[in-house]
Amino acid sequence: MKIILATASPTRNKCFKQLNLEYEAISTDIDENQYKNTITDHKQLATTLAKAKAESLAHVKDAIIIGCDTLNIRNNEIHSKPKSYEEAFNSIKAVSNNVETVYTGICIINTKTNTTYTDCSVMSIRFNEIKDEHIHNYLKQRIKEGKFTASCGFEPDSFFPLKHHKHFEGSTTNLLYGLPIELILPKLREFGIDV
Repeated sequence: MKIILATASPTRNKCFKQLNLEYEAISTDIDENQYKNTITDHKQLATTLAKAKAESLAHVKDAIIIGCDTLNIRNNEIHSKPKSYEEAFNSIKAVSNNVETVYTGICIINTKTNTTYTDCSVMSIRFNEIKDEHIHNYLKQRIKEGKFTASCGFEPDSFFPLKHHKHFEGSTTNLLYGLPIELILPKLREFGIDV
């Protein structure tokens, strides 16, 4: 059966490739604001966005579609991807001596059996103080590498958040890749995928 990962995220693809499965990654284009303006529960919103992404590809026959969406929450507000160096700097500065909660909703649709599974991984990460100099050095390096995309200003698969965190609770793969593999693998196996 065909497996489709409904994302263009390089970090999620990096994680999924390690499963040694044949799959196709397809970017989806949904209007997230229509959901963000009406759903206030973060867990429900992450799961609903993941489901909308998976459903946008559910026309593919005999396939397993995996949709996911991550929300970074700080002080009960959603923090989106920074659009500038300044926004990225301020976003990272804001997690210094603070807690960020990460909700990653997943939706797996088996189009052969018309089965849908949704779940949400919740992770909390407490940061130590992060010096301005360290933030500037990190961002300059990421710009050189052409990577400047993550919601909190740093890439999940970089060493930077690990270097500055004090404590975290939740999924390790969600922390590193924005993809809670421990929620996905049991369903793939249930759908007959040998992984």
